[in-house]
Amino acid sequence: MVRVKVRVYARLRDELGFRERVFEADTLSELLEMLGVEDVVLAVNSELVETSKASRFRLEEGDVVDVMPPFSGG
Repeated sequence: MVRVKVRVYARLRDELGFRERVFEADTLSELLEMLGVEDVVLAVNSELVETSKASRFRLEEGDVVDVMPPFSGG
């Protein structure tokens, strides 16, 4: 397992109870399972990643993962 920094935004801060925390996981899907979230927007090192690719996305030591609620337009 590798250590990654997870930053959460907007309403997810209240839901998850933190703004920034370090987790240990090998893939994005493992991380999402730990967080207990599903319908989110993900970015790893400021690059958007489709949640459908989370199980195949291998994390690397020191990655920064941003977890955001889905974007809504108007």
